[in-house]
Amino acid sequence: PKPETQPNAAKVCAHNFSTMLADERIRFASNRALINPESHGLLDRLSDAAKSCPDARFEIGGHTDSRGRKSYNLQLSEARARAVVDYLAGAGVNKENFVARGYGEAVPIDDNNSAEGRARNRRIEFKVLAN
Repeated sequence: PKPETQPNAAKVCAHNFSTMLADERIRFASNRALINPESHGLLDRLSDAAKSCPDARFEIGGHTDSRGRKSYNLQLSEARARAVVDYLAGAGVNKENFVARGYGEAVPIDDNNSAEGRARNRRIEFKVLAN
């Protein structure tokens, strides 16, 4: 029998995702949507967390820094988000539970004038969506 989903399960999943992504980042080859092998362990842990919330829906959001054309950054961020969804689906998570969305450079979390700030802006975020 399928375990019952607790009302706060989605919140627990969201917390687990943010905790895992606070210390590590999903890394990609430069200017590509190819996930670096060093990120596979993190993605495996994220897939385990997603499996613990089988009824939740998630948005995988890709973000870039501001270097390059806005249209290119938007396309790259979406391709990276899709690559994460594909990886998670390959690890056994239901692909229908995910929406990949690229934000490009539109939602920075740091200044784009330093290498450190640009590195923080290049990220993948997991959000739990309302059912």
